[in-house]
Amino acid sequence: DKRIADTVHEFGGNVIMTASRHASSTDRLAEAIDGLDADIVMNIQGDYPFLDPVMIRECVAPMLEDSDLLMATLMRALSNPTDLHNPDVVKVVANLQSDALYFSRSLMPFPRGYKAHVVYEHIGIFAMRKSFLTHFAALPPTPLEQVITQAFSQKKILLADGAWGSNLIAAGLDPKRDMAERWNLSAPDRVSALAASFVDAGAEILTTNTFGANQVRLERFGLAAKRVAINQAGVQIVRRAAGSTSIIAASMGPTGHKHVADNATAISNAYADQARILEDGGADFLLLETMTSPEEARLALSSLKSVSALPVICSFAFTPEVRGTFSTWSGASVQNAIRTALDGGACMVGANCIPADEQLIPLLDELSNHASGHPLWLKPNAGVPTHHEGSVIYPRPVSQLDITAENLGAYRITVIGGCCGTTPDDIRQLAVHLKLRETSHPQC
Repeated sequence: DKRIADTVHEFGGNVIMTASRHASSTDRLAEAIDGLDADIVMNIQGDYPFLDPVMIRECVAPMLEDSDLLMATLMRALSNPTDLHNPDVVKVVANLQSDALYFSRSLMPFPRGYKAHVVYEHIGIFAMRKSFLTHFAALPPTPLEQVITQAFSQKKILLADGAWGSNLIAAGLDPKRDMAERWNLSAPDRVSALAASFVDAGAEILTTNTFGANQVRLERFGLAAKRVAINQAGVQIVRRAAGSTSIIAASMGPTGHKHVADNATAISNAYADQARILEDGGADFLLLETMTSPEEARLALSSLKSVSALPVICSFAFTPEVRGTFSTWSGASVQNAIRTALDGGACMVGANCIPADEQLIPLLDELSNHASGHPLWLKPNAGVPTHHEGSVIYPRPVSQLDITAENLGAYRITVIGGCCGTTPDDIRQLAVHLKLRETSHPQC
């Protein structure tokens, strides 16, 4: 921004202008220091204008004492309880040697039970060896880095895929006699063709055909013994179709138990089992979707976090109430559902399996209100379905899906795609609208 450069020049400072293509301050800094004679480089974020100079000395001091130390940053204990769930306050988890293990806008580690623990806030300054910074900036981004960078830079909204079940039914699946997930083994070519069509339509995040592939639901079709093969094939089919261009979110749906409290152990074991298999299969994320009960979501998140290091997205199915608000299919409020997911460690929350019609905007208002600034995941249906001669028909008017694309600027929607009834053509149309939105809303 030339205005910033002019302001710095006015008080006698030096400025190095970098290319506009960089996705992060680290990449910009790597270009800026190219050719400079320096050993240690300080990265001070622009949103710390009143940073105490003492912090700079504290950050660089360990690197002056230890020539093998490549990078250092700062943290401090949080003293304000309201900051625990504030996404604008970045938390850091460190080991006993003060090595940073993970950074998150969500509360980490998740407080199991009632035992208090110290939560640390990350102070956004970094000291780095020039050689390390240059090497790090040249490394290709991992799938997780791509999502985090794009999610919090607010420069780009990621496009997810559309429906699996309704499209596989159109391809010949009989849902009364077979499970869509079995097709990962019995009809992998059709599953792969659908995944490829979503990639061709522009989807950047692909979900897997594993929604009902937990042990509880597979047992009803006599397929529990094949759960490892079904889940791993679900990830691998999508991974081959996507290549290196898409991020893989492993789909996990409700177990179907109506009485969650009475079946807590079976539910927890089913989610833990499926999560291990999906992570071993090569998924980038775990996606809890069409969740109807906050209590089951709580059990699922606890189980997933106990066996897997993968980030977890939690998406609920909501329905409108007479009083103008929304609830999950089990009757829980939006506030209850979203708070349960965030407290359980979900990195992103949202809604799916809801019609993209005039009711979507009030739901987005309620979601945004209770998500407290966390990024939102949104996958609506292709209109309100009707039944005709034993078949479920989705009207699929693209104009309804356009509601989501046209209103993204008012909400912190990070990922958008489609649920029941949405085809690759719908995703292609959403891709067009997202591209137009980027063009008409340039970022500085």
